[in-house]
Amino acid sequence: MNIPLMDKRVRSLEEMMADLIATSENTSRIVAQTSIEMAAFKEEMKEDRRSFKEEMQEDRRSFKEEMKEDRRSFKEEMSEFKDKVDRTIEEGRLDRRKSDERMSKFQAEMSAARGHSENEMSKFQDEMQEDRKNSKEEMSKFQEEMEANRRKSDERMSKFQEDMHEDRRNSKEEMSKFQEDMRLDRRELNKKLGEIANKQGRMAEDLVAPSICRILLEILGLPLSYECNQSERVRRRHSKIRGRRREFDVVAEYGDYVLVVETKSTPKPENIPELLAMTREFRDYFPEYKDRKLIAGLAMLYADKSLIRYASSKGILILAVGDELMDVMNEPGFKPTEF
Repeated sequence: MNIPLMDKRVRSLEEMMADLIATSENTSRIVAQTSIEMAAFKEEMKEDRRSFKEEMQEDRRSFKEEMKEDRRSFKEEMSEFKDKVDRTIEEGRLDRRKSDERMSKFQAEMSAARGHSENEMSKFQDEMQEDRKNSKEEMSKFQEEMEANRRKSDERMSKFQEDMHEDRRNSKEEMSKFQEDMRLDRRELNKKLGEIANKQGRMAEDLVAPSICRILLEILGLPLSYECNQSERVRRRHSKIRGRRREFDVVAEYGDYVLVVETKSTPKPENIPELLAMTREFRDYFPEYKDRKLIAGLAMLYADKSLIRYASSKGILILAVGDELMDVMNEPGFKPTEF
């Protein structure tokens, strides 16, 4: 036996084991650091959302206070205008009383001095007609001023209402834009999470498994009272062929249904026939599901449209990163095949 050669191989094996341990420890540190950074990022998102909500509430309170102040000012102006109108009417009444008093005095004088000439009577009548004419003109002018003030008041009220409608529209548009920005940020975050999970080989555990019960509820429409159970990286023996084993990425049961999902970092069209072939022998690995309805799905980071169409034609569910971590990418109304 060549002892030196054996020692050399043992040392080489020990060095390889040391490198493997160092690589494993480095990977653990990277994963821990990534988790800390993700937690900090989520906390910042919560803080930003809370700050934005507080600012919106503060703006709404300020807007309500300004509205109250504008209403109060408008009421005061209307009250002053009403007082002015009342004073003008009261002055008109006083003038009419004075005119009546003058008329009464004149009638008394006429009764006392009937011998005045016809010319003086005619002059007096002319003066009376002139007074009536002036009074009518003043009243008409007053009515025109009142109408003009009313039109101005209506215009101000109309402009105020238009400003209110415009503010509401702007507020709705800003809220809609904020929600769309949040949706895009969430989608971008999910993509980054997906890329990290894919690099670490944990797509099934970190992306598919947390979404699978929600997806089953969406596509099947079963009652919420049903219990949903899922498992990842399930290893099973073939019930009929001795020595044959297989690993299933994700298996979930929900009511009368069972969903099996295979994950692919780089999906290809040939994965569809492979998945269909797997469904034909699925119950040989899971005899306890022989009476359940089987649904098959293929999960990935990004789904090509041609692959989605091909899978949909075969009744296969396509899952990819979306707004809610993993979303169904098949066309709306798609019904998966029950195998």
